[in-house]
Amino acid sequence: MSETLPGRIGRVVRSMLGDLKANFTVMTALSAPFALALAAFAIDEGSIYVERREAQSLVDLAAITAASNINNIEAAVVTTLGDNGMPGIVVQKAGQTIAPALGKTVVSVTAGRYSAESSLGVDKRFEAGKTPYNAVHVTLKKIPARFFASSLIPTPVIGTQAVASVAPQAMFSVGSRLLSVNGGILNALLSKLLGGNISLSVMDYN
Repeated sequence: MSETLPGRIGRVVRSMLGDLKANFTVMTALSAPFALALAAFAIDEGSIYVERREAQSLVDLAAITAASNINNIEAAVVTTLGDNGMPGIVVQKAGQTIAPALGKTVVSVTAGRYSAESSLGVDKRFEAGKTPYNAVHVTLKKIPARFFASSLIPTPVIGTQAVASVAPQAMFSVGSRLLSVNGGILNALLSKLLGGNISLSVMDYN
């Protein structure tokens, strides 16, 4: 019995649909590892970005605190970072090279002098070690937490820095002076002009 045209068309369509399902399954199986790796990378990159912003905020705060305690800058930085949850703080002295690690944050603290002269480049305004001190430069390095992509990407290092300076405070005083004019040439002259006796009092604030 010969196959009718509608039956032949239906068989071809069913065959094509079966092939599409098989192709979709194969493509899904092949692309799933890449999709999972990409998702893991995106999650870790987002986490590192947030952690870096938090580290920058803490370094800014530590630099400001140290600048206001210019005679005890290292203790001010360590205390500020530690009180805000920064783990394992190690101070790197001049001439040392300390590598950060998980749970170990490396900071360096340098006192110097900052000039706000607009003619100087931004990178030239802070001079390390120059006295009298009015500014502090703080750098921080740490290894961020990674959740999924630690085996896919090299270990990154978060590095931040900040400079804070203390501007000299302007001193001013408020006082008053009271001057009384009673009698004398000025009183006589004004009395003739105005037709009577006057008494002047002048108050001056500075």
